[in-house]
Amino acid sequence: MSNEALRAKLEEILAPKEIFRARRDHHARRRPRPCGFTIHVGYGCPHACLYCYIDEMGFSFSRPEPYPLSGYGIAYALLNNRHFIPGRDGSLIAIGSVSEPFHPLLVKRTVEFLEAADRFLRNPTQFSTKQFIDEGLAGRMASLKLPINPLITIVTVEKLGVLEPRAPPLEVRLKTIENLSNAGLKPMVFVRPIIPGVTDVEARVIGELAASHGAVGAVIGTLRVTRRIIERLSKVMDVGPILRRLKRTPRPGEQLAIRGADLKTRVREELEQAGLKVFDQACVANAYNAQTYPACYRMNRCRNCILDKLLGKPTET
Repeated sequence: MSNEALRAKLEEILAPKEIFRARRDHHARRRPRPCGFTIHVGYGCPHACLYCYIDEMGFSFSRPEPYPLSGYGIAYALLNNRHFIPGRDGSLIAIGSVSEPFHPLLVKRTVEFLEAADRFLRNPTQFSTKQFIDEGLAGRMASLKLPINPLITIVTVEKLGVLEPRAPPLEVRLKTIENLSNAGLKPMVFVRPIIPGVTDVEARVIGELAASHGAVGAVIGTLRVTRRIIERLSKVMDVGPILRRLKRTPRPGEQLAIRGADLKTRVREELEQAGLKVFDQACVANAYNAQTYPACYRMNRCRNCILDKLLGKPTET
């Protein structure tokens, strides 16, 4: 069904005021990122993890605020975006970049969007979370026809209370993985960012714990730092291994990725030894979970996409 036809169906549901706002919303204008279209169900995250940079992007570490559009409004905004392609073979969707989507203040908006996406979009949809998802909510998501790729963040076991002092404990995240798995979804552990001297050392333990609770895969990624992040981390750990991997000191407000190819290789090997399928890119995990070649693949946005090896090169691209 075309974007126009889908918009017409949503216009039967939405109030005129929300239609007006959705057409002018940034979801209706933005180009996709490498992981697809990042969906904001809210702003801010009270977890305030020491390695997080959303505060320097203008988002709060205090009380999160639900997005002003409803979940159906966000779906409508996407359908007004000329870059967005609906459907299982369309654009990838990712939720959780500047907020915690399953925080009690945001979960209603998240579920609204998932149900709207299930009804009108059906795009491969990925979310990342540290929050608890109970059996009821896991079952509700599993009942959708929408291909959902859950990522549960665990980057440390030993230093979780130090690096993530306000985030849910390890036991909560493992139980979330278990609930999602028991409901029929295929959860993955989100091992991002890889913190030198921490995550690489604990990777096998992280993988074994996640696998034993039902995780089928893992997504890994490099640490990005700012001056403020380095300052926060320096108060609780030795940041020497991080500084040695930077090409230079970050400028004020600048994010820099550390040199971490060897770290990713080491973590990948440890997670694979724990029995997990490992992905270097979140977008690939999302597409693999849906068993599809998304729109970005057909547009050749990335050279040598790993989906060729995972799904086999399609006869037509």
